[in-house]
Formats: sequence, C-alpha cells, structure tokens
Amino acid sequence: MSIDLEWIKLDATLASYLVDVLNRQLRNAERPSFIGPVEVTSLEFGTTAPDVELVDLRDIYRDFLEDDDDDSDRGPVKVTEGANDEDGFEWVSRRAPAKPEPPPNPYPNLQLHLHINWHSNLRITLTTSLLINYPSPMFMSLPIKLSITGIVFNGELAVAYEGQRKRIHICILDDLDPYGPAGDRPKRDSTIATPPEPDEDSPPTGTPSRPSKPLPIGQRLLPSIYIESEIGQADKHVLKNVTRVERFIQDVIRKTVEEELVFPNFHTLVMGDP
Repeated sequence: MSIDLEWIKLDATLASYLVDVLNRQLRNAERPSFIGPVEVTSLEFGTTAPDVELVDLRDIYRDFLEDDDDDSDRGPVKVTEGANDEDGFEWVSRRAPAKPEPPPNPYPNLQLHLHINWHSNLRITLTTSLLINYPSPMFMSLPIKLSITGIVFNGELAVAYEGQRKRIHICILDDLDPYGPAGDRPKRDSTIATPPEPDEDSPPTGTPSRPSKPLPIGQRLLPSIYIESEIGQADKHVLKNVTRVERFIQDVIRKTVEEELVFPNFHTLVMGDP
C-alpha cells in the first residue's frame, strides 16, 4: 500500500537537528591527512518526496522496549546494624511491594515497516580544507566547499509507536540480517550484490561461477550520492570536482547512516502531551 507524504511540511527545526547529528559524526570521523575538519553548514530537503510503501504491520519489536523492571527479582541484601559486630546484621528482602494494576492503555503499541525508494534533490552544504603537508605538516591550507546535490536511497524503515509512553522508535533494516525485526519475512528481490571478480584462470564456459558477494549495507542503502566540490577562494582560481575529497564525504555519509540508524541502532522521539 502506497503512502503519500506532505513533504513541504519538513521545517528548518528538523533540518537544524540533522545538521547537528551530522556534525557530531564528522567530528569523530577519521580523516585522511590531507583533509581538515569538516562542518555541515546547511541542509535543504528539496522538493522530491520519497516513494513510500507499507509492507508490514506488526507488534512492536522487543528491542525497542526498555527494561522497566525494578529490583523485585533481585535477592535479599545484607544490612549491617553495628560496624564492629560481625554478627550484628539481618537479611532484608529487596522485593518491592506489589503495585496496583496499571489502567488500560488507550494507545496501542504497533510497528510499521515502510519500503522507501527516494531519488532526492536535497542539498547539503559542507566546508572543509585541503591540507598541504609538504615540506612540513599543514604547510598550506586551501578552503573546500562541498555541496551534496542528491541522494538515492533504497531500503526498509521500521517505525515503532510505543503508545503508553508516547515514544516513536525509528531505524533502518538490513535485508540480509536474519535476526532483525524483519528476519522472519520473505526477502525482497532487490538485493544488490557485487559481480564475481574476474579471474585470469577463469573456468570454462558452463562451469558454475563463485557466488557474488553482497555490498556493504551503506552502499546498498545509498547506492548513489551526488557531490559537487570547489577548492580555492571564490574570488580567485577555483578547482572543481575533486574526486578524492568527494569519495571521503560519501564514505562518511554511508558510515553515519549505518552507525546511527541501521538496526540494532535506532533513534527515539519522545512525543509531548497534546
């Protein structure tokens, strides 16, 4: 079932939050010696909304629920009455008194699985510098401006609504993870894999070839990231489209998505009272 999104309602507050998330990841990312600190300066969502399809509706996955158990299952604790009297103690149970039954939850717990195909025209602007480390470290620094002008995303998103505590948990699922929230469901036929590596001593025609190796999860989710780069000052000579710098930023974006959102990692939004 397809779902229509009101894409124009994405506002500057969400854009600012995503900029902060990206900058935290960039500060901790390992950089090549020729790249200075990287900072995201702006983010625009663009006008192209993703194609969203509801593929599953189920109970909320157990990993999204926090363990709210108290100390009722723990054993007794030793409480000493006299500091110098080894026998002056008693065993006091830590079992908490029985709690009254909670009222019925008017808000159900449910989990949506959405397949998203997004050929976006969003725009993210970053700044960094190209470091010249010869004849000495940081001998010269050239400013770099990078603009991500589009991203292709193809993957499954899990949105879990925890009604009683008014929380929404969001993560991206790996189709190849057999233990994830969608591990018990038949896989889609869109898994991307690398072709078999060519071999000089290739077997004759008709001999079964080696099975292909799946791409990393970051490349499967984000097969294309379009970047424009400029090195130098705008009022002077500018060098455009530097491949090594663009490739580094692509790797950081894919790694950020994998470490922040791919299950078992997830983000939780706490909903306020209406």
